[in-house]
Amino acid sequence: MFNEMESALLNSSPNGHHDIIVPEDEQTEGTVTLTAWLKEPGDEVLAGEPVAELETDKVTVEIVSPVTGVLIEISRQVKDAVQPGDSVGRIRASDSVSEKPLNRPATAHCETVAETGPMFVPHSAKHKIVAERVATSLRDAAHVTSLFEVDMSRIFVDKDAYRQRGVAGPSYTAYILYAAVEALHTVPEINSRYHQDGLEILSDINLGVITAVDESDLVAPVLRNAQTLSFQALAERLQQLTEKARMGRLEREDVTDGTFTVSNHGVSGSLLAAPIVIYPPQVAVLGIGKIQKRPVVVTDGEHERIEIRPMVYITLTIDHRALNGARSNAYMTRLCEILKNWPVANSESL
Repeated sequence: MFNEMESALLNSSPNGHHDIIVPEDEQTEGTVTLTAWLKEPGDEVLAGEPVAELETDKVTVEIVSPVTGVLIEISRQVKDAVQPGDSVGRIRASDSVSEKPLNRPATAHCETVAETGPMFVPHSAKHKIVAERVATSLRDAAHVTSLFEVDMSRIFVDKDAYRQRGVAGPSYTAYILYAAVEALHTVPEINSRYHQDGLEILSDINLGVITAVDESDLVAPVLRNAQTLSFQALAERLQQLTEKARMGRLEREDVTDGTFTVSNHGVSGSLLAAPIVIYPPQVAVLGIGKIQKRPVVVTDGEHERIEIRPMVYITLTIDHRALNGARSNAYMTRLCEILKNWPVANSESL
């Protein structure tokens, strides 16, 4: 949930009644769901106080009251789908409201299930939106996935250098994200937006990192302007965003304007997956599997030997309408080269 309260757009009438309007901004584009009323008719509200909650596919958004007064009408109910600009209720402005308005708990809306027999678990509003986006993406985009395997041995050595200095060092995800950003300089069209009449190649790299916040909820906090970040700065920013996501403290700017998305499904044990592009008009999504030690053939001149190496499968799913396989493979080749040849000797200055 946002800690920074969202500004609501209200229409006022001569009698001092103000419509509570679903805000029209990037966070409420498309259909969203009214998930809770935090006030009831007759409750006093202060200017800037949250009165209702909306749920999108990314986060929960609060609607706040910009005027002090009394909630006199609720016109849209919990679970209703609403659009930006819709009126959901009305407030009568008043200067006589106490400084500490009534703080009644919001009415609980629970689904009941039988004590015996099959259990029915209703989808959350966020789940429904994500499901709709997945279906739309599969219908509209031409998904093609490239699979590469990369040797993470030098990353392991670099991590060990941090441990020897008594610090945990960056996460493995941070290494891959940094390589992902660097590889975009080779194939910049990966970082783009697809339009029917052309491809908009973007100079700013805003990396969305899909993060699990509980067993059923995912968010994609955004590393803004990642092309300007050093490796250490990127690692620190990633850790900050991940902590904010898991504590439910993401703000609007933390989850908007992503240009390229990464899903590290390997943190939950998956070796291989092919995530699909669910944030159009983005054109690609990177998938990272679990790092696992495997026997591999190592070539040394004319000699070959089998060694145990830490290996990881990395996938890139593209919208084939925007990119072809050759450009996708060029990007992945560069990404894997960066990881395989990580400059361990420079770890002291990272």
